[in-house]
Amino acid sequence: MLTQFLAGVLFAWVLSYIGIGLSFCITYLVHRREPEHLVFGLNSLAMAIHAVGLMLAYAHGGEADTRFAVVMTMFGTILGSALVVHFALLFAKVQAPMRWMRFVYATAAAFALANAWGLLIDLKSPEPVAMRLGSIVVEHLDLVATPLGSGACAAVALASTASLGILLHATLGGRRDGIIPLLGAACMSGTTIHDALLALGIGGGTWLSPFGNAAFVFGVASAFLVRSSVLSKELTDQSLELKRRSGELRQSYEELREAQRELTRKEQLAAVGELAAVIAHEVRNPLAIISNAVAGLRRRETAAQDRETLLTILKEESSRLNRLVGDLLRYARPVNVQRQLVSVRDIIERTLTSTGLRDKMPVEIHEDGEIHSIWGDPGLLRQVFDNLIENAVQAMGGTGDSSVGSYPRVRTLSISMRSGHREALEGIHIDVQDTGEGMDPHVRVRAKDPFFTTRPSGTGLGLAIVDRIVEAHDGEISITSRTGAGTTVSVFLPIGAPLPPSSGALLVARDDRELARRAVPERR
Repeated sequence: MLTQFLAGVLFAWVLSYIGIGLSFCITYLVHRREPEHLVFGLNSLAMAIHAVGLMLAYAHGGEADTRFAVVMTMFGTILGSALVVHFALLFAKVQAPMRWMRFVYATAAAFALANAWGLLIDLKSPEPVAMRLGSIVVEHLDLVATPLGSGACAAVALASTASLGILLHATLGGRRDGIIPLLGAACMSGTTIHDALLALGIGGGTWLSPFGNAAFVFGVASAFLVRSSVLSKELTDQSLELKRRSGELRQSYEELREAQRELTRKEQLAAVGELAAVIAHEVRNPLAIISNAVAGLRRRETAAQDRETLLTILKEESSRLNRLVGDLLRYARPVNVQRQLVSVRDIIERTLTSTGLRDKMPVEIHEDGEIHSIWGDPGLLRQVFDNLIENAVQAMGGTGDSSVGSYPRVRTLSISMRSGHREALEGIHIDVQDTGEGMDPHVRVRAKDPFFTTRPSGTGLGLAIVDRIVEAHDGEISITSRTGAGTTVSVFLPIGAPLPPSSGALLVARDDRELARRAVPERR
């Protein structure tokens, strides 16, 4: 009756081992974290094999069935011992555990092959022998280890002892969740050593390793469950803390956004004030000159030649006011890009032709490689290069030759074009370079700021307008300059597409590039 009860207990353990083993293996395969889960799952399945072997041994089959059950039990013991060592190394976070496990698994494989040939354990009797443990009588399989089996028993006992030592070291080193596995490993190690000695013919009693294995498997599984519960609680606490901090960040963001609105409003007011100051400054002088000229024209005694001079002054100052108003309107007006295929080289050539600049000073145009046409607004791009070329000429003091100190300097305008990329956008780089006096760092940093100018008659809106137009074409403008060495203004314009990026058109579509090449012939 007791034997049948033990067989039933073993069957229940087998089902538990299989369930625990599969759950841990599946957990590892799903999350791909903590390899000790996989190793422990495999160990649980090895313990299931060991328990199935003992359960078959208690079934009182024939001699062949009993020998098969013993081989099966020994196979589960050998495999489980190797996996226990591997689990202990992983649990203790030992660096490069496979460095040790190669030898362990090789030894286990050798003993498993010998076991398959029946070279480890002999049966003294195929029938169980009655064994009295105090007042309890149990049936005991009378087994004896062969010389090779003695080595296997010693190796199994050594593996369980080593695992116990590794887990003890990990627990003393701070693994609070290692206490329960440590207790289970102690039970497993004690029962394994007992059974190894029993197989060697030392001592008495019956096989106890199933109970030690059960203590270890259930102990480790419960430890993992406790750790999972603790981690779940920590995650919940972290989630609550994250929600609290998210609320604080949201409140901070609202405060920051309100501060940004206030800052934007103040910046707008400052810009309006600066604009008013510029307009007042720029308008007052022409108005004063116009007022003086009108007063002179009212005098009857003013000579005809003086009248012509005063009328010329009126025309110049009126043009100056008109230019100021035009710059202000261009700067304030939204940039509406009407895209079409244009050749940057043609736009630059038209600028040079309309100003007659080639007849007044040397102009060099360089093209590096194949220069594509782009999708852009020809009128706006004409404003860009008109302004850049005009600034370059004025930076060189007009046209012709001049000198710095006692050394003559030739005024040369150089324009370079090349294909290039910026942040995966294909486009064209255009460099407008002069041989003027250059800019000091302070002027270079503020060159694109609205209303900043170093010219007495300038409004400071030229480069600001250029920057807005280039930005509307999804391009970029940069300035490189050094005092006494000239200035280079670099413009990048992407090839673009017929529609702006916000409409969903691709910026660099291959078909658009082919269409651009066929529609507008390139000029070299």
